[in-house]
Formats: sequence, structure tokens, C-alpha cells
Amino acid sequence: ANQVGLSGRLKISVNFKIDSAGLVTDIKAKGPHPDLEAEAIRLISLLPQIQPGTLRGEQVTIPFSLPIIFQVE
Repeated sequence: ANQVGLSGRLKISVNFKIDSAGLVTDIKAKGPHPDLEAEAIRLISLLPQIQPGTLRGEQVTIPFSLPIIFQVE
């Protein structure tokens, strides 16, 4: 954030899905700068395979929303 001239309290909203195989898919980020959005997408894409959600005994895709908030001095 300092490299692109941002300061203060910054929030990046990240939306993604865990598919029925437990893989992270469809990652989207919205934040104050495209570089911060790209970094948030990179970090979420590094998540390991996760046990998928189940509904009535079947594995299903589950959407997630994750806010990332940090203070830049």
C-alpha cells in the first residue's frame, strides 16, 4: 500500500467459492487499488484444498466473502 501511495484504513473485499471438489474458484476482489486487489486474489488462490460443503449428503459449491482490513501508517 505504501508503494502505491495509499494510507489510512484500507479494505479489500474478496469473494470466492469452494467447489464440490474443495478447490478455490471464481475469486474476485474489490479494493482501493488494482495492485492490492491482485495481491488479495493471489493470497486466496494459495489456499489448500478444503473439505467441501455438503447438503443432504451431496458435496456442493459454497460461496464465501472475506473482508481484508488493514491500517497503513
